[in-house]
Amino acid sequence: MYNRLNIEQALLQIYVSALLFAPINSVVCGLFSVEEPSWVLTKPAVEQSWNLCFQTLEGHSSSVLSVAFSPDGSRIASGSYDRTVKIWDAKSGKEIRTLEGHSSWVNSVAFSPDGSRIASGSHDRTVKIWDAKSGKEIRTLEGHSGSVRSVAFSPDGSRIASGSHDRTVKIWDAKSGKEILTLEGHSRAVFRSHFKNLSDSELRPQTNAGGTYLNIGSFTNNHSVSNYIGERTSSILELDQRLASNGIKLGWDLSGDGSWITWCGRGAIWLPPNFRPEESDVSRDGSAIAIGCQTGRIVVMRMSLNMPFS
Repeated sequence: MYNRLNIEQALLQIYVSALLFAPINSVVCGLFSVEEPSWVLTKPAVEQSWNLCFQTLEGHSSSVLSVAFSPDGSRIASGSYDRTVKIWDAKSGKEIRTLEGHSSWVNSVAFSPDGSRIASGSHDRTVKIWDAKSGKEIRTLEGHSGSVRSVAFSPDGSRIASGSHDRTVKIWDAKSGKEILTLEGHSRAVFRSHFKNLSDSELRPQTNAGGTYLNIGSFTNNHSVSNYIGERTSSILELDQRLASNGIKLGWDLSGDGSWITWCGRGAIWLPPNFRPEESDVSRDGSAIAIGCQTGRIVVMRMSLNMPFS
């Protein structure tokens, strides 16, 4: 499960990518370590055993600002700085659907109690309601004068609460989309809102206007790899000339999104998310690459100058 993305995106590089980053004491490493590539001369330091990360979901092109499980736990919704909401299968980790419509980043997402709808709050000052199955936009709720930072359904799904940078909480009718009331009184932006209870039609929204905002999620990048595949060549010089004519530099490098170590522009080693660079923290020296990772570690790898594949 930890290497699911690696297997799906780079089937031919399983023994390279998955084994290089598998924990030393893992069963898979013990069984298949003989398959590790000889052309990787300096290998990354890895953990002794698997860590607590079960799976990583990738697909957003920018920071993930909010995540939420469906009531039955079968799906996950995520809101991102890339202006989209994505729905994922919680068991397989596969992306089910991408919801597009917001004109700015998505700060908060929430499933309705029956799991049939998703509400999303955005910096574009709106709340959108989506059909969780089809992905179609059902309705847009407008009224806030500032970024919508939080959304929540009532326990019976009939109401939606939204907290905003305009210092208010608005209560909406989830079916018609009409604004029911506006709660005012906060002296700062409202970053959290949820329903405490709902009885006898009495609405008691619980809000938190604390100054600290917990950013749930992770920084993610789109996966992109050159599809260029060179023909067999009789010499390095000939290969170099052919690659140069296609705008590809001979040797080892890092892909633009930081997810691959490449050989002549072609993906050779897929990097797990926690081994990827923080922005431009990469240094190259011939066949050696040093990466300053988002987790704080520094990974140094050195590869042979011989072609790993042709």
